[in-house]
Amino acid sequence: MIKFKPAISMSIAVIIATVILLALGQWQLQRLYWKNELITQLETAKQQSPMDITGIEITSDMAWKKVSVRGHYRPEYSLTRIYGISGGVPGYRYLNVFETVDGRVLFVVRGFVPERGGIKIAKMPKEEITLTGLLRSVGSENWLTPVPDLKENIWYRRDLPSMATTINLQENYEADFTLDLTIADSDKPWPNPVGEPPRPVNNHLDYALTWFGMALVLWVIYLVWHFKNGRLSFSVLSIVRK
Repeated sequence: MIKFKPAISMSIAVIIATVILLALGQWQLQRLYWKNELITQLETAKQQSPMDITGIEITSDMAWKKVSVRGHYRPEYSLTRIYGISGGVPGYRYLNVFETVDGRVLFVVRGFVPERGGIKIAKMPKEEITLTGLLRSVGSENWLTPVPDLKENIWYRRDLPSMATTINLQENYEADFTLDLTIADSDKPWPNPVGEPPRPVNNHLDYALTWFGMALVLWVIYLVWHFKNGRLSFSVLSIVRK
């Protein structure tokens, strides 16, 4: 026979904590699914030959596809920089406006330039050129994203609509993707194409098991406390007889 007299305040606190821990574990499982999909897309892209997207609509399922496109840069639009880190070095990814031979406008990430001074940056090619790179989704903002420095045109995420407004880009453009070059558009060292991103770290299953394990441990502690304080008791003999 089991006798249980739960401590009300403690029980409420444990239930709330359990809901939070289980929600965190479930969130990590969702992140695990997303990360596995991303890794699959990246590994597939590495094996593919570039797909010519001239005349082809860019759709949501083309994220991380390796593509090529021919056209020319639009130097009349101001240079845009995104702050970031590459190989442990702080610096900027350089974005420029590019018009394809079929009349579309893309934001092209030419490559990365370290923040340190004294680096000579190659000018955009003036002639028609074929670019090769990865289509990268622009992502979304969160509360940790710093405010852009509009005076210097330095950004901390790929907010293409705001960038277009800042540089007074009036034409229709691809708003959901940038083209991140994997092959340089000049023979100069900078900007240096970031290329295919490294395989992302995937520890989400470990994190999920940690949150679920904490929920289990919490209930063990809860039951042990009640047992030691005489609020939980049971008769093994009566259980066996039943």
